[in-house]
Amino acid sequence: RNGDKKMLTKLIAKYYTIICDDNVKVCNRKDFCIFFGIYILTFLILLIVITIFKSFKLPNIFYLPILLCSIVMDILLFILSIKRLHDANLSGLFILIPLIGLVLLFSPSSINKNKYNKQIIENENKEENEELECFIKKLQENTKKEQ
Repeated sequence: RNGDKKMLTKLIAKYYTIICDDNVKVCNRKDFCIFFGIYILTFLILLIVITIFKSFKLPNIFYLPILLCSIVMDILLFILSIKRLHDANLSGLFILIPLIGLVLLFSPSSINKNKYNKQIIENENKEENEELECFIKKLQENTKKEQ
């Protein structure tokens, strides 16, 4: 049980970071699919709760927490959808297009020249620079051996 709590805590921390951290501009396909699964599961649970409430004919005030939960989950999905579009190197305005979820689920991440994630570009440039430096060192060593 302790391992489950740690795993749940890590999952919550990961999505909190993805959603709330301004430095994280993208959400990869795996993280988006996991959150989308959680979203669907939450939606189904809320649907079951609403059905139970209707059978007991409870006052409408009991629907308020369900409505708030639904609104929060929709906002979180909206934020993650925009970050997922950024991961595919697309503008967040594409979220206004119907059925964009298919693009979100199936489009690959854009690692090369992604204008929304400078960290990826910086890491890529750093790797290229390291390769160039290594190549230059090898050339210098070869020229010294020849002399």
